[in-house]
Amino acid sequence: MYEGLPWLYIGAGLAALVVSYVLGDSRAVGLLVGLTGLAALLGGVVVLLRRRDYRELRSHYGPTSVSSSSVPPTPSARFSTGMPGTVSLRLPRVRARRSST
Repeated sequence: MYEGLPWLYIGAGLAALVVSYVLGDSRAVGLLVGLTGLAALLGGVVVLLRRRDYRELRSHYGPTSVSSSSVPPTPSARFSTGMPGTVSLRLPRVRARRSST
């Protein structure tokens, strides 16, 4: 099911675009179905290409060459990586100093 999901999006998007073409008389419904189909088609292609790129990078570098335990945290910021190309940055909390006057 997981492997077929992008193809399901692409198929549903193409089907919605065909239905949108057939419903040419009804402008509002045809436009709504057409935009939904275009979004599903684009989403399916994006997911398909991102999975292909992720697998290619993973096979090139190996599954354990970059892990969060091999990257030491810096004192000013800690970061964690999720998908390739994404980094979430967490800065340390700064406490306000009280004035002694």
